[in-house]
Amino acid sequence: MKDRAELYKEAVRALRHDARNLLNGVAIMAEYFAESDDKKSQQFAQYLDDKVTAMVRLGERADMIANIGPATMDIHEVNELMDLAYDRLNTDRPKPAFEFGQLALRGDGDLATMAISEVLDNALATGTEVSVVAAENDGFVTVIIADQGMGVPEPAMPMLMMPYRGAKRPGGSSLGLPMAKAAMEAQGGSLDLQTKDGEGTAVSLHFQKA
Repeated sequence: MKDRAELYKEAVRALRHDARNLLNGVAIMAEYFAESDDKKSQQFAQYLDDKVTAMVRLGERADMIANIGPATMDIHEVNELMDLAYDRLNTDRPKPAFEFGQLALRGDGDLATMAISEVLDNALATGTEVSVVAAENDGFVTVIIADQGMGVPEPAMPMLMMPYRGAKRPGGSSLGLPMAKAAMEAQGGSLDLQTKDGEGTAVSLHFQKA
């Protein structure tokens, strides 16, 4: 008998397949409207294209959550993980300054990069200055990524780590923090955050010490 985790994975794969077929039709419509000389049609085409891209990304990220498995633990330099996490975003938003020397942690390279990348993406999306600090503390290596955005209203706090239900920005999916948390826990780490409505957010990623 299949367990709930395996059933969930199969459901996600089926949903992705069906959604992709539906989105192919939407993409064809977008191409049709994009070829029009009418400005309204062109705007509609761009809107459809943006939605298709967002839905594809949503399916990919849901699949990533479903397939987080046992960690392969190794030693990684924090500087290297930060570079990989930023490159993963494929963004033109400025890269936060950081320099941690030879500071290293023990974790799964892919999961660590995923966790850092998701938190960094949320921070950069605020359009505010983002700071990154890291240090050893109580047997852990803690990476703190902080922004100066609007923060999160207190009523939304209990749902922040719940997929699809937390506070989200326009075009977002509320998957970033749940993905980061799952990735951290899968490698024996943890995630916590401090946020206040109107005063920014700081997310702490606690990795095992190298």
